[in-house]
Amino acid sequence: MKFTQSELELIYQSARPDKDATLTELRAVRRAAKEPLTKTIVENTIDKLLEVPEPECSHFIEDVKACFEGENGQP
Repeated sequence: MKFTQSELELIYQSARPDKDATLTELRAVRRAAKEPLTKTIVENTIDKLLEVPEPECSHFIEDVKACFEGENGQP
């Protein structure tokens, strides 16, 4: 499954310890989003993550987080 750069950034920003917690955070972002494009990106991200079974999904979220932290020079 392919994630867009915007979706990966959203996963990084919303990353929590596991799939359920990350999805809960993304749903909160979707509720707060005012722009239709933002809502669409969040909805697509949620739909894609729902298709990834555990524990692969949690590992994927951690990999995305680690990748972004490495690029940004964060610990």
